Amino acid sequence: MGGDGISYQGWAPGGGGTQTMGGAAGDNGSLPGALGLGGSHPAGDGYHFGGGGGGYYGGGAGYGAGGGGGSSYYGVAPGASTMEGARMGNGEVVITPVAIP
Repeated sequence: MGGDGISYQGWAPGGGGTQTMGGAAGDNGSLPGALGLGGSHPAGDGYHFGGGGGGYYGGGAGYGAGGGGGSSYYGVAPGASTMEGARMGNGEVVITPVAIP
């Protein structure tokens, strides 16, 4: 799950993407995240908008605030988990093989 953006001077930030849906849009015409896409500004100029991070489901954009982070995806892997906010910048995937009896 992606983390929510940071609010600035009362403007609502973009929400983080999850395994099943894009992050919510922030204020003033921001767009939500979608499958494979981070949220943006409807006119595409991006002035005062923080774009949402890409991922399996992208984070929502924020106006005058930060965009939300995109989500990871692990499907139906048994025992798999994610941790919100563990990294800044690019994500990291660690796969640890286990023996199957």
